[in-house]
Amino acid sequence: MIVKSYDKHTVRLSWESKDDNRTWDKACIYAVETFGLPGERFETHANEEWMDFEFRNEYDALMFLMGVA
Repeated sequence: MIVKSYDKHTVRLSWESKDDNRTWDKACIYAVETFGLPGERFETHANEEWMDFEFRNEYDALMFLMGVA
């Protein structure tokens, strides 16, 4: 998984062929356990190449970036 800070509030996780379900489970579980369900503090958007985590505040985006990197 390639982790990039897309802007101050968005963290993009790019899919890679070597990633397995556990890689993505860990990232999503970390987000939910730390920030709650999507909608209040963050939203997610995904396609076949990446998944964006868009946070309401910059601090949460930074905490998520450090937690999944």
